Amino acid sequence: MLISLVALEKRPAVVLTALLVLAAFTLAGFGTALAIKPEKKFKGQIVISKKRFPSRFKSDRQFIRHMKKVNTHKLTAEGDEDWKFEYMAFLPERIATLKAAVTYYDITNPGQKKYINNFAFYPSDRKDKIVAGHAELSNDKFEANRKYLMVFSRGYGQTPLAKTKFVLKRKGGKKKESGVVDFTADGKEKKKAKERKEAKERKEAKERKEAKERKEAKEKAKE
Repeated sequence: MLISLVALEKRPAVVLTALLVLAAFTLAGFGTALAIKPEKKFKGQIVISKKRFPSRFKSDRQFIRHMKKVNTHKLTAEGDEDWKFEYMAFLPERIATLKAAVTYYDITNPGQKKYINNFAFYPSDRKDKIVAGHAELSNDKFEANRKYLMVFSRGYGQTPLAKTKFVLKRKGGKKKESGVVDFTADGKEKKKAKERKEAKERKEAKERKEAKERKEAKEKAKE
C-alpha cells in the first residue's frame, strides 16, 4: 500500500484522473442499485389506460414515465357504447397460477362495497409479476356516474394482489327507443328494404344448406 501511495504522489494528475473515474463508476453503480423498477414503483397497483400499451419500453425509466402519463381514474363512453380500456397489474409477488380473477365492486356509497362482476384472467406464465389485459364493461352491469373498485387476485374472494379505483362517465347519454312507428313514405321504404334484405339472406342461407346436402349425398354415393 505504501508503494502505491508513493507512486501516486509522484503523479498527481494521474491520481486525480483515477479518483474521478473511480467516483464516476461508484456513483453509476450506486445509481443503478437505487434505480426503481416498475414492479416496485407500482407495486400493488393497477394502471388503467384508454389506449393500448406499447409492446416494449427502452428502459425502466421510460416504462415508469409512460405509466404515470396514461394512468387514469375516469373512463368515459359515448352514447350506448361500453366502457373499454387497457390495464396493467403490478403484483407484489409472482402470480403462481394460470387462472386468476379480476373483480369489480361498486363503492359509490361511502363505507359500502357492492359486488358487480367477476372475470377470469389467464396469465401466460406462473412467474409473472406484471400482467396486462383488455376490459369491456357493459351497460347492463355498470352505470355512469358511479365509482368502482377493480381488484386483481388469484381467484374470486382471495387476497387482492393489485387494485385501483375509477369513475365511469357517459357522453351524450344513452339512446332510448322512442316507441314511435314511422308511417311516412320514407319509413315504409326503409322497412321494405330491410324485409327484402332479410328475405335475400334467408334464401342464400337455404341455398347454401341445400348445396352442402347435395355435396354430402354425392360423396356418400361414391363410397
